[in-house]
Amino acid sequence: MRLFTFYTPAKRIEEWLIANELLNAENYSVKIDDFINRAHKFLDEVHAENLIHAAETLSGKYFDSSELKRFEKALLSFDGKSVSFSSEVKSALKNEESCRTWFEDLIQYNLLRYQNEFGSADYGLPFLKLYYEYSMRDTALLCNYKKIHSSFRGQGLLTSAKPDYFIFVNLHKNANIKESINYKDKFITPGVFQWQSPNSTTQDSEVGQNIIFSYKRGINLHLFVRKFEEVEGVTQPFVYLGKVVPFSDTAEGNKPITIHFALENPVPDELYLDFTTRTDMLGKNNPEIEL
Repeated sequence: MRLFTFYTPAKRIEEWLIANELLNAENYSVKIDDFINRAHKFLDEVHAENLIHAAETLSGKYFDSSELKRFEKALLSFDGKSVSFSSEVKSALKNEESCRTWFEDLIQYNLLRYQNEFGSADYGLPFLKLYYEYSMRDTALLCNYKKIHSSFRGQGLLTSAKPDYFIFVNLHKNANIKESINYKDKFITPGVFQWQSPNSTTQDSEVGQNIIFSYKRGINLHLFVRKFEEVEGVTQPFVYLGKVVPFSDTAEGNKPITIHFALENPVPDELYLDFTTRTDMLGKNNPEIEL
């Protein structure tokens, strides 16, 4: 059951609805149609494709080889119609009371936390909540990506879930970063962001054109920002800032392209101040700031 800790805390509820229903089902097996009927208790809008994708995810369909090996005994069985726990998990739940209690607590924690943080609202597809924290991999799950989820990583622009492009930005770069990837990404105002594309992108390439003229080409640009990549050795999540629209006439250069985006939702003052405060200036010429 370590499989479910991999998706804790819940970024969407479908995996946890499946776990909850299976735990209380006869022989730990349930038809997917039953999940759809019962999901209305938690969701304003129930989408069958999300539940099916969650079942496929928990069956390991979108895991890479190392993840399959890591979770092989915990993977669910899904034949397209019914979902069930593996024989190892069934045995543990039947014969080890502490195991069942732990799993019940984990499920309830995630269901309650999800309801507290997301409520029953439908955020669409991709299922992203404004100003919530995500990893790159989370976006694969939340756009129902149907290939290996661990492939969602790279230099900050993920384009494989077209028509959605995901832009990830580290505002403060490491001191020893190579100049070739030391992108000049920054806020111009709470509603305008300057971004530089990966250093292989040209304006006349398909990706470049999809970014510069996204509104004409039906591409949705989603912006995620974090202040630091790591804090005390711990990788930091990105904050989702919503969709952005390019000022096409600001596009300059190649490899990388520099362009300004308009944020559909200007960043709130407190978050903007946090993102734009330079930590190397704290305490300098400002007696009110203490380190």
